[in-house]
Amino acid sequence: MEIENVVEIEVEAEEGKQGLSAYEVYLNNGGTLSEEEWLLSLKGETGQNGVDGKDGANGKDGVDGITPTIGANGNWFIGDTDTGMPSRGEQGEEGKGGGITEITEGPVKINDLESGVYKLVGGLNLQFVNGGSFSTGVDTCILTVFQDGTTKYAYYLDNYKRLTIVYANTYVTYNFSQMATTSYVDDLIGDINTVLATLTEVSE
Repeated sequence: MEIENVVEIEVEAEEGKQGLSAYEVYLNNGGTLSEEEWLLSLKGETGQNGVDGKDGANGKDGVDGITPTIGANGNWFIGDTDTGMPSRGEQGEEGKGGGITEITEGPVKINDLESGVYKLVGGLNLQFVNGGSFSTGVDTCILTVFQDGTTKYAYYLDNYKRLTIVYANTYVTYNFSQMATTSYVDDLIGDINTVLATLTEVSE
């Protein structure tokens, strides 16, 4: 059945009034706190700590790392990978004054030598300040020169086990091949101490 002559009626509803806020309701019920104080009062007390959770399962063991190696180029390698980092630091500068100076022409004037170690080659003679000289007695020897203030002296040990101490205008030689007896060692030490105690200043 069809309904005829339907009339549409528009009804305009009025907007409702805004309700009270919770704080306003609180005031209407006799509340005296400010809004800020009232908001703080809504916070409850701190609750008790919760129960600790159970420990988690242990993780799986990690894979063994690769041991670094030094490649043919001197760099550190991790497996087949060149890290570009040298395994050694840069070479330092050559030390000064630590070498042995070789002398092949003589005679060698001790007073002209600076403190250091010298290799005398060719059976060279050693010359004193006053011009006198003597032979070392061997083709090659190592001569050590010391300077103490203005005092200079030298010594060398030849291949015959003889220690020669040179100072001022003289020298003393000690034969180490005779050091089989204690008395000789004691005498030798005493003689050397005497020589060193009486070193004379060397001057031109």
